[in-house]
Amino acid sequence: MNDVDLLPVDLMNKSLSKKEIVLNYDVVHEAIDIITFKNWAILGWEAWVKYKWKIRSSIALCNRGCSRRS
Repeated sequence: MNDVDLLPVDLMNKSLSKKEIVLNYDVVHEAIDIITFKNWAILGWEAWVKYKWKIRSSIALCNRGCSRRS
C-alpha cells in the first residue's frame, strides 16, 4: 500500500505523485484531517517545488511517510 492510498479518490487524483501524498497547500489540511481520522500518524513532512519542467522534493526533516497508530 502506498501513502496516497489513504486518501479518497478526489484527493488521490490531485496528488502530484502516484505513490506519495504530494498536494497543493489549499487541500493538504483536508488530507491531514482524513489521514489522522483513520488513526494514522504523519511522521514526516517535506516541501516539494514544482518547476515548469519537473517536480523536485526538498530534504525532509523526517522522511518516514505515514504510520498506523495502535
